[in-house]
Amino acid sequence: MKGFLNLATAALAAELYPKLLWRYSSTGPPIKLDMVEGTFDSVAPAQWTSIATSQASSSTPARRLVEIRSYTANNQISDQAIIKYGPHVTQLEAENQRAAYEMLNAKVVRVPQIYRFFSLGLNGYIVMENIKGFKIDLLEDACLIRKVADVLAQFEKFTSPRPGPLRGNLVRGPFWPANDDIYVNSIEDVENFYTSRLGNTGAALDLANLPFTLRHLDVSPRNILWLPDGTFCLLDWESAGFYPRLFEVCEQQALIGKDGNFNRLLLTHMKSLTAHEKAQGELLLWAYHNMQRYYLYESHEQGRQC
Repeated sequence: MKGFLNLATAALAAELYPKLLWRYSSTGPPIKLDMVEGTFDSVAPAQWTSIATSQASSSTPARRLVEIRSYTANNQISDQAIIKYGPHVTQLEAENQRAAYEMLNAKVVRVPQIYRFFSLGLNGYIVMENIKGFKIDLLEDACLIRKVADVLAQFEKFTSPRPGPLRGNLVRGPFWPANDDIYVNSIEDVENFYTSRLGNTGAALDLANLPFTLRHLDVSPRNILWLPDGTFCLLDWESAGFYPRLFEVCEQQALIGKDGNFNRLLLTHMKSLTAHEKAQGELLLWAYHNMQRYYLYESHEQGRQC
């Protein structure tokens, strides 16, 4: 573990001094570093050619990305990885993303491969594949948004007999409390949780007969990396899980205005909900807003329209 712990130390140093370039000298020529499971355990700190920080947009300001580069003898970039780290980076996110990587066809949508997760102090660290692409902050191109909607529709092919994250039962995401650990094992757990947030209305969430399909639940321009071949890579799988598709629709509805017109445009390309799904979606959004302290985007009443 010596090499890997030194990698963690370098990441912490980069967090404290983000503008510095950290170099480790080597008595021999630069080596080719294969980014596969187990490689970090056998790599000595002197073999790291350079560690350079790179900023990345994130919903959590405390998160940073550190790009790890190794060079071949002819000084060409070889294997690369990204370390995502911070106090809100968890093993749940790593396991969710690992499951998505194994589940999805890379020809349809890319997911960065997970190499390793570890924690050090209060920070969690995810070492993952660094996929080269670009982001579009103001994503309003109808053709591109249609591609995103088409991929989300294909997620419905992946189902589960129980709701919750792709692995485990600790839930995270926009529809769950940020500071409480909530575990779900059945449809009743989900229904009871949200019904209890509806107040004394007599209403109750009813998800019976709605299939639990793969949902990302954090689709936004900052989490979409566009690739040269016209496909894209989806980032940040912490919120992902198996839920009724109305959850994905409601998540976009709740965030209308956050990403310009992206949320509205994506909703127009997503398959319409049935009458029953719409009714349950309105209850879900009602419960969601009852859990919020502040409303940052549009009005409470607008947000409840699913």
